[in-house]
Amino acid sequence: MKEDKTAPEGSMKEDKTAPEVALYLTFLAYKSGGLAAVRTALSALRYYAKLQGAEGNYMKDPLIETVVKGLERDFSKPIQQKEGFSPEEMRRIIKYFLREKICPKLIDLRMACLLLLLYLSAGRFEEAAGIELSNIKTLETGNLMVKLRKGKKNQLAKNQVVILPKLETSECQDMDITVLMKKYIEKLEGQEGRSKFLFPSCRGFKKGKKENATFLLNKPISYWVARKSLLEAVKMTKIKTDEADFGLHSCRVGALTAAANSGKFSQLQLQNLGRWAQIDSAARYFLPREREQVMVRKELGSRLARSLEGQVLETAGNRKAACNLEASKTKAAAAAGEKKQEEISKKRARGLEKQEKVKKFVEKKVKRERLLLRVKRTGTGAEDYQALPPRQ
Repeated sequence: MKEDKTAPEGSMKEDKTAPEVALYLTFLAYKSGGLAAVRTALSALRYYAKLQGAEGNYMKDPLIETVVKGLERDFSKPIQQKEGFSPEEMRRIIKYFLREKICPKLIDLRMACLLLLLYLSAGRFEEAAGIELSNIKTLETGNLMVKLRKGKKNQLAKNQVVILPKLETSECQDMDITVLMKKYIEKLEGQEGRSKFLFPSCRGFKKGKKENATFLLNKPISYWVARKSLLEAVKMTKIKTDEADFGLHSCRVGALTAAANSGKFSQLQLQNLGRWAQIDSAARYFLPREREQVMVRKELGSRLARSLEGQVLETAGNRKAACNLEASKTKAAAAAGEKKQEEISKKRARGLEKQEKVKKFVEKKVKRERLLLRVKRTGTGAEDYQALPPRQ
């Protein structure tokens, strides 16, 4: 067949490009053994197609979408979600880092403030690690205003404001982040070195012969240092034997789970707390803990047991009994129907009998009145008669 040279140049290119993109994405998936490279390449190709304008319509081809969905089915892995801290567990961890009441160490104060900030703001570690000293401010109400910087859902480093409340005076001051943060910043400013970060990386050194001091580095605390300190606290407080179930993300998961299970907040409030673009993203964070699962399933089992009391279960052993029970119910229903029909027939017969008695009584009365009728002739004509009263 002769090639149609009148066809637009872009149409042949478009038909050819979509299969090439699909093959390229498939190659990346099988070479890397995952979807990370596929997602990176797909984002780059879509951006390039957008710059091309009409010539980039090949990225809208259904073939590419179908291939990507197929790769997601083949290479998707289950999300290893960390278990969240309950409010009681979070309190025990904060207490561990504040175990030295009079003069807690800077690194312990740093961890206590970091974890409390992550919990109250339902924050991610990268959001908190990037906070600078200039991003935190005490308001006239005593509350703290914190501007979160770059994070997972904030790649352009747009400021996201979080208000951290001051607790009532009757409540535990150790859990008041406004009091704790003030103490921490005062201690931070008295250290050697300077850092613009609220939670800086630091190292210890000897100052004099006996005293150990802390030197601040102008970079944020690393993820692995913070994680190691947290898991040590989990182990020391004996929250769980396997501390690997927890991580820094457990603060966020625990806060969102507690907020969702309280039933006091709307979906919009939960979405704002988690800083999600869509509320559907919140579903996987609301994970029931082991004791909650046991409690719910125990209640379901109890209700099921109560609903089955006194009932005959149709199993292989008692199926015959169930059939006999059903037959007896049918027979009883039939007997009740026959009895009711018999009562109706008797009632009808009594009605007919009563009607017959009334009829006979009327006929007898009419006949009697005829016998008692008396007349007196008054003349010779046919109508010369006079009725007389009956004899008594």
